[in-house]
Amino acid sequence: TLSPLMFVFQAKTIGHYITNEIRFGGASYVATGRGLPTERRAFITKKSNGAFEGLYLDYANIAYYDGVMLLGGVIMVGLAGGTQLNDNAASLLRWTWLSVALTIVS
Repeated sequence: TLSPLMFVFQAKTIGHYITNEIRFGGASYVATGRGLPTERRAFITKKSNGAFEGLYLDYANIAYYDGVMLLGGVIMVGLAGGTQLNDNAASLLRWTWLSVALTIVS
């Protein structure tokens, strides 16, 4: 199953929002007796000033950019020769490479 990918994606999403809560402070809940507000948002739209907004850009900020930066780092390590190990050390790193791959893909 693809549950490890979902777990990594969920952990990254939760970590992103917890980091924002610590960095910027969270809103406090005020009981009013009304339900939670919901809004419909487009997948991606262009605002009047030419900028884009939407659900996809929120998702890309959380998931894609970290994966692309990690992929770039892995490529630089590979080009620098940082993966040239003997067979014993390479077998010990297989779980590390699996974790890196799951993080990039998620």
